[in-house]
Amino acid sequence: MAKKRIALAFPMGSSHLEKTAYGIRQYCNSESDKWKLITNPETHILKLSDIQQNSVDGIIAMLRNQEDLDWASKLSTPIINISGTLTHSIHPRVCPDFFSMGKLAADHFFERGFTNFAFFGLSSTHFSKQMFMGYKQQIEQRNQAIDCLEVPFGADFFNNDEQVLQFLKDLPLPCAILAAHDPRAQMLIQACEELNLKVPEDIAILGSNNDTVSCEFSSPPLSSIERDDQKIGFEAAKALDMLMRGEACQQDLLIQPLGIQERKSTEIFTPKHPEIKIALDFIEQQFTQSLNVQMICDHLGRSRRWLEYAFREELQQSPKHFINERRLKKALHLLESSPSFNLSQVAHSSGFSNIDQMNQLFIKKHGKRAIFFKN
Repeated sequence: MAKKRIALAFPMGSSHLEKTAYGIRQYCNSESDKWKLITNPETHILKLSDIQQNSVDGIIAMLRNQEDLDWASKLSTPIINISGTLTHSIHPRVCPDFFSMGKLAADHFFERGFTNFAFFGLSSTHFSKQMFMGYKQQIEQRNQAIDCLEVPFGADFFNNDEQVLQFLKDLPLPCAILAAHDPRAQMLIQACEELNLKVPEDIAILGSNNDTVSCEFSSPPLSSIERDDQKIGFEAAKALDMLMRGEACQQDLLIQPLGIQERKSTEIFTPKHPEIKIALDFIEQQFTQSLNVQMICDHLGRSRRWLEYAFREELQQSPKHFINERRLKKALHLLESSPSFNLSQVAHSSGFSNIDQMNQLFIKKHGKRAIFFKN
């Protein structure tokens, strides 16, 4: 039986779209590899305009504008859209749940004690609007206000627009900003440098898509919301397979985000109460050693009840949860950056009593044991 020819009409240059391609390949493997995946081998960008009528059996594409829709309308081939740019997709769409991503961002900032919030988005863009709505809803539930600036898609990346600079100047400090995607977050970091605003001390900045190279090469490295792109690819391939068999598929399938990859751009806590700041400094000094909640109480001369209440009021989490998160972050860093360390060394260096305790928390937070994160 001849393999079906499937065109991947989206750019492969960013890490999150590479993961989407892996997800498509994963579906192919589960179906005994009955597909031949086609892209541009030189540029890794296959455009809809490059696809001739009847040359392929199915297409997974990013339909982002009227030009894309016009080219798609000329093809009788089944198409799955994996872009969240358009408000309504004529073709079945599989994309992230951008509303949930906005809510996740708000919770991330709440946990760090922020009370001032802003959003830097893209006008007339569906994913930006949805992300802002989720972010705004979560913030307004706590009776907090939010500043917002939207710029047109494709605005100048090389010069910081006066509008962006003025937006930052007018914000109450310290402030937490969610950007609609990583490139816009990088623009904010560059604008803050121009205005002598410190990131994250004055402005904490969170992006979206977690394109690893962009985020790691930013200065400081950029925290970003991580999409489940591999699942997006798998589900898009599954939906396309249904269309090619003449079956109906869901019109809009939304995939939940994986979480937030925290880097330096949001690595800060801003408690109002000075004793909570003392507690956080003490945790930072002691978390890799023997540390428990009672030791923090003794250091402050406060009761456990007071500490629990103060942490939940300021940081929306318990002291124990804060300690565990700090240890998890340390362990994850060691797993990824210190290949010579065995699991016992990672656990000990991160403040865990043993590997089992570390694995329990890894499974609770990430759904899998620590070994799966080791390079």
